[in-house]
Formats: sequence, C-alpha cells, structure tokens
Amino acid sequence: MYDINYISAQNIGINSTGATPDPSAMLDVSSTTGGVLVPRMTSAQRTAIASPATGLIVFDTNTTSFYYYDGSAWVNLGSTGPAGATGATGATGSTGAASTVAGPTGPAGPTGSAGSAGSAGATGAAGPAGATGAAGPAGAAGAAGPTGPAPSGTGIVTVSSGVLGTPADLTGDVTTSGGGLATTIAVPVLTRIVTYSSGSGTYTPSAGTKAILVKLVGGGGAGGSACYLSCSGVYHAGSGGGGGGYCEGLITSLAASYSYAVGAGGAAVYGTCSLVSTLLTGGAGGTSTFGSFTATGGAGGMNSISTYGLAGGAGGTASGGTINTRGSNGFYAVASSAMEAGEGGGTVFGDGGSAGRGFNGNLAGSPGLAPGTGGGGASAWSTGTWFTGGAGAAGIIIIYEFK
Repeated sequence: MYDINYISAQNIGINSTGATPDPSAMLDVSSTTGGVLVPRMTSAQRTAIASPATGLIVFDTNTTSFYYYDGSAWVNLGSTGPAGATGATGATGSTGAASTVAGPTGPAGPTGSAGSAGSAGATGAAGPAGATGAAGPAGAAGAAGPTGPAPSGTGIVTVSSGVLGTPADLTGDVTTSGGGLATTIAVPVLTRIVTYSSGSGTYTPSAGTKAILVKLVGGGGAGGSACYLSCSGVYHAGSGGGGGGYCEGLITSLAASYSYAVGAGGAAVYGTCSLVSTLLTGGAGGTSTFGSFTATGGAGGMNSISTYGLAGGAGGTASGGTINTRGSNGFYAVASSAMEAGEGGGTVFGDGGSAGRGFNGNLAGSPGLAPGTGGGGASAWSTGTWFTGGAGAAGIIIIYEFK
C-alpha cells in the first residue's frame, strides 16, 4: 500500500517509506516493486487529442511504444534522434617507436612523356610478296546492249528428258539452237494417260499433276437399214450414220475433280418389210462430256426407197474446247440396180463403217470402226429380205496428265 507521505505547494512524494520528495521534482514516485503507468491509447486516439501540451507523454497500443509531443509533432521515444554536433578534436598523442619492418612498395608512378624521335634508319631489303587479297564486290550491271539480228538457218532440237510423241511433240527440258542462238525451254512431262470408253463418273487428277490435255468425241450414228419387196419393184439402200463431234482442250488451272460421260454409239434399227415405205432412221449417237467440254453424237442414216439419193446422218458438233470440230456426215445412198448404200462418217480417230453395196447385193452395213464413227448403210436386192445398217461406234474420252 502506497501513501502520499508529503504534499506541499512545491512537490508531491508517493512512496511506502515516508521519504521526503526530491526538491527538484514536482512528483517523486519511489518503489522497488512497481512503476509509473502513463495513459494508454491507440494511434487514432493519440492523434485526436486536441491541442496537446508540449512534453505530453502517452503509450501507443498500436505501435507498442511511448510518444511525446515536442510542440509541433508527436515523436516516438524509441526512434533515433538527430545526430549531435561534432565534438572538439582531442590532443595529439605521442609519437610511437620507429618500426624495423620495411613497408610495402607503393604503386608505380605515371609514365613519363615520350622522348623525341631518333633519326630514320636505313631502308631494309624488300620482303616476299603477300598473298592475294579476297576479290572485291561485283560491280553494277552494265546497260543492255542492242538487240542482235534474228537467228536464221535450220534449227536443232535436243530433248534432255521426257519422251516424244502424242499428245505433245516435246516433253521435258528442251534446248533449241539455230542461227547462232540457243534457248532452253521448260515443257511439261507426260506422266499418265487415262481413257474412258463407256459410262459416266468422276475423274480426279493424280497428285502433282499441273495440267491435263483432254480429247473427247461423241458417239457415231447408226447406218440406215434396207428391205426389198417384189410388189414394190423398188431396190432399197441405207445411208451412212454421221460421225460424232470432236472437242480438245488444255486445262492448266485444275479443279479437284471433273464429271464425265461417254456417248454411246447409235443402235441399228431393224424392221419388217411391211415398213418398207417408212424412212427408218438409224439410232443417233450419244453426247460425250468432260467438265465444260461437250461433243454431241452423229445422226443416224436413213433408208432410201427410190432411185434418188438420200443424205447420210449429220456429223455431231463440239463446244468448250480449244479445238471444236464437227464429225463427218454419213455418205448418201442411191437405191438402184447399182445398190449404192452409204458409208459411215469418220472422226479424227478413223473411218466409219463400210456400206453394203453391189449388184444383186443383200448386205448389212458394217459398224463404226474407230471411236465415234458412224455405221455403214445396208442394201437389199432379194424379195422379202431385210438388212440392218451398222451400229455407230461409242465415243471416247482421253486425258493426258502432265507434271
């Protein structure tokens, strides 16, 4: 239990021994078991104190340290204060005994300035030649010279790779020379030939193909039939069927695939002698197509029932290609004692079928021989006989692949 043992107008003493407070202190607290506990508050509460007195002390519970107010700001008692003024220099100590050990060598001094140049010595003997230096960069190209005269004379063609023949005269790398001029020409190489002789479907170019040359022909028309009746007293002969149209073209910008169809040959028409007064036309040939290329079939030949000539079937037409040609017309027929039946029209692939002809002849027409050709007409001499014209040949599509 502590008692306030002395109170005067000048100071206060708090202790348990009854000792008089020190005259220099307004408050003298003495204890060996306790201390003085100043006000405790948060940083916010501390800074909220209105007009704090200079020297006011509190304990900040947020920073766990004492603060005092120095008249303008709160100062943390635990922080380091500003450095004090430098004290006076002390007196110089006495000189120590001389060392007997030599000190380390000091660093080298700076290099002195260069002396004046001496007189030139005598010229020595010439040394061996050095190696040749690297070639300098190439100079700019000169202006082009005037164009020389055109070459003349017989040229020479040399094929260094590839083959000769259909569908192109040259394949591979070709070197030509003549009249003093030599030129190398790069031409495609033929790698595969695809042929369709019937039906329809889809064609897909082989991998790496750069261009294709396409040739197609329509189906040929059938030849006209023939019959002889004793009551009519008229000889009969059929005209030839027309050849199919022909289309050819080179395609360099290839699609992924192409649709195709091969035109069928015209069918031969077989009748009876009761139809002798009817012009029985042979079947027409079918149309061949490849992508945008078209070749129509030839028309069928007819049956001549008089001694006058009867025209053969018209040749087919073509469109879409670089080359589009009409098929040959079938040959006309004349029914007489000579029995002049007509031959089938031809195409670029060959001739049409031959005709049945000749005195006292009873002959059927021959079918078309080459792709797309027309069938030959028939002839009839004997009473009550009937002979058919030759069937037209089917068309064809040929594709040449180049790389």
